[in-house]
Amino acid sequence: PCRGGRGGGIERLPGRPEAAPRPPGEPLAAARRVPAREQPAHTAAKLSRPLADLGEQDEARHAADTVSQAAPAESVTAQALARAAMSQTALRAHHVEKAEALLHEAIRKVPGGMLDLQALLHANLAKAVSSAGREHEARDLIQEVVGLYQRKGNLVAAQRAADLLASGTP
Repeated sequence: PCRGGRGGGIERLPGRPEAAPRPPGEPLAAARRVPAREQPAHTAAKLSRPLADLGEQDEARHAADTVSQAAPAESVTAQALARAAMSQTALRAHHVEKAEALLHEAIRKVPGGMLDLQALLHANLAKAVSSAGREHEARDLIQEVVGLYQRKGNLVAAQRAADLLASGTP
C-alpha cells in the first residue's frame, strides 16, 4: 500500500524526510492532473487552514472566499475544498452550526471513490462536532476516517487518525 497524504501524494514522515521515498516527479505529476482553472481554488484551500491555525483569521477568511469564488461549479474537488475552507473559518469564528452545515454539504458532493477527500472532510467534521461538545459523535467520525484511509491504503494517515482516536482528541 501507498504511504500517501492528502491528495494522493507521498507524505514525509515527521522528522525523517529521508524515510519517506518520493517517486521522481510525483508532486509535479499531481499538480499537472489539476486543471489550470481549478488551481487557484486548490491553492487557496490549502492556504486557508494554516493561516487559520496561525491565528491569521482575516487572511484565512480571504483565502476561503477566494476558494469559493474560484472553484468551478463542475469540479467536485474544488467545491468540496471551498466548503471545507469556509467551514474552518466559520469554526474559528465559533459558528459551529454553519461549519457543520458546510461540511455536510461538502461530504454529500464527494463521490464514494474519493477516499482521501472523504477522510479529510470527515476529520474536519469531527473537529466541528467535538467543539460543540459531542465527543461520542466525533469519535465515531474519526473511526470512519481511519476506515477511509485504510481502504485507500494510506497507512500513515490511518495510523495518525487511530492515534487521535486513542488519545481522545479529534
